[in-house]
Amino acid sequence: AVSAAEWARKWEEEKEARKEKEARTLFRQLDVNGDGVLDAQEITSFLAKLGYCDEEIDTFILRVDTDCSGTVSWDEFREQAVELLSGATRLGTAESKALDDAADTLARAWRCHLARDELS
Repeated sequence: AVSAAEWARKWEEEKEARKEKEARTLFRQLDVNGDGVLDAQEITSFLAKLGYCDEEIDTFILRVDTDCSGTVSWDEFREQAVELLSGATRLGTAESKALDDAADTLARAWRCHLARDELS
C-alpha cells in the first residue's frame, strides 16, 4: 500500500513533469527557425498574435532573458516558464509589478495556446 505522503509526493512530481513538458512544447513551437533559442522576433510574433502590446512583450522578454543576451535559451525559458505556468511567481511588491505582469502574460498566452489546440 502507498502512504498518503508518498502518493502526494508522486502526484507533485508528475505535475511538475507535466508543466515542464508543456513548457518544452511551447518552446519548440515558439522556436520557429529551430536554432534552439528564442529571439525577440519569435517571442514578439507569438505574443502579438495573442493580442499583447509591445510593453507587455518587452516585460516578458526582460523577465525570461536572465543573462541579457537578447535570446532566451531552453534553460532560461524552463526556469521561468515552469514557475510562470504554475502561477508560483507572485512577488507582490510595487517594484515587481512588471515582473508579475510578465508572469500573467505567459500564463495567459499558454492558456490561449492550449485552448486553440483543443479546438483544432
